[in-house]
Amino acid sequence: MDESKKKFEEIVAENNSSEHDIAVLQYVPDIFQEAFRLESSMDSTRGSQGDTCDKSEKKFRKKSNLFVHLKPVHEGHKVYECVECEKKFNSCQHLIRHQEKVHEGRKNYACDKCKKKFGQKATLLTHQETVHEGRKDYGCDGCEKKFGLKSYLLMHKRTVHEGRKDYACDKCEKKF
Repeated sequence: MDESKKKFEEIVAENNSSEHDIAVLQYVPDIFQEAFRLESSMDSTRGSQGDTCDKSEKKFRKKSNLFVHLKPVHEGHKVYECVECEKKFNSCQHLIRHQEKVHEGRKNYACDKCKKKFGQKATLLTHQETVHEGRKDYGCDGCEKKFGLKSYLLMHKRTVHEGRKDYACDKCEKKF
């Protein structure tokens, strides 16, 4: 058994870690494993307070989950590559979702009100809230207009209030 694997198993045994922690630590460098060992020993005294990412403010119950978040999200470390288009992802789950949605065209989530289909449950729920329930949580601070999606608000601000025309027609070159 190599030295890093032995060290890994000692850390897991010392802290009575879960299977998730074991899987996570296989991909975490040695320097982070030591931090994980120290933080895990404090988890029982800390309760459910957890850790927060300094860059995105996202909260995690375990230090190991924070480390898993940091590499792909803030350091661009993506190890799961699609064999069809070579796009890379930070988790196997995201790769599978991409393959189903993009390459297989799966849309397993149908709206019960209009029968429109979606590739992700979250997208269906957003559709139902914004289209059928009329929810508009994003208000423009430059005018009274409200939007159901933050991306629509940002596009509105760029085009209406900033006068930006970032898109050009490839046939007539008119900008919009």
